[in-house]
Amino acid sequence: MAAALALPGLAIASAARGETPPDQTTIAFQQLYYRDEQPGQQRMRVQSPAAYWQVPVKDVAAIEGLATSESISGASPYYFNTLSGASGLIRENRHAIDVKATRFFDRAAIAIGAADSQENDFRSQALRAEARI
Repeated sequence: MAAALALPGLAIASAARGETPPDQTTIAFQQLYYRDEQPGQQRMRVQSPAAYWQVPVKDVAAIEGLATSESISGASPYYFNTLSGASGLIRENRHAIDVKATRFFDRAAIAIGAADSQENDFRSQALRAEARI
């Protein structure tokens, strides 16, 4: 029986733990760059810098967020032009932010958040609630 209890995933229920809040601030940056080429032509270019942060609040909560700004430019693929009658040139920009606040408990966590994303031709907004046990 002792050998069976030593196997990963077979822990005694009283040893189960919930999520724990972060104990330090985290800040991270990422730069995405993508380029699509066909012989003799540069077709698409995407640049997307992003920043992420997570800040502990006392010992029971955290606030985190992600912000990004994408830039897409170029033309539709040379061999597969699906934009009939159009120039085929694409130029898009998107700016987005997503923020979430989480409250941690011994065996659970609850969170609320909001997101906003804007492009040249539309805007998307969202609210969310999470419960994790």
